[in-house]
Amino acid sequence: MTARHRPLLCLARKARGFTLLEVVVALSILVICMTVIMRILAGSSRVAAISSDYYSALQIAESKMAELRVLKGLAVYIDTGTVDTGGGPDFDWVVEARPYRSSAGDPVLPAEIAEHPLAAYQLFQLEVTVFWGDLHKREYRLSSLQLRAKDESAL
Repeated sequence: MTARHRPLLCLARKARGFTLLEVVVALSILVICMTVIMRILAGSSRVAAISSDYYSALQIAESKMAELRVLKGLAVYIDTGTVDTGGGPDFDWVVEARPYRSSAGDPVLPAEIAEHPLAAYQLFQLEVTVFWGDLHKREYRLSSLQLRAKDESAL
């Protein structure tokens, strides 16, 4: 062999494997990357569970709001209850229908119009609130207004 080829052979003999330091560094980088990926996946699954709970609360609130809209009468109505979802959290709900209290400068319904003796309708405020969660209490609230016809005997 010539002197020119000798350094290449020496390099070839030395580059047979990884050193212990290289293996430790590669494994620590792999562990850090896997930890970050696992945290991302855990966070996304937690957000998906919370989103699912909000969707269930929305369905309950819309159902209770639909029930409030078909009620007749001009009296205050308040009701509460619980929906057991089986595997998920229990949802507590509160529904309330009450006459809308307006002020003189109210853009929705000024007081002089709302309280006029010949007014055929009365504005009601409908509210549905759904609560759930043990450690972190969460709530979802729907609010709406509805015109209800006054009783003919009251005119």
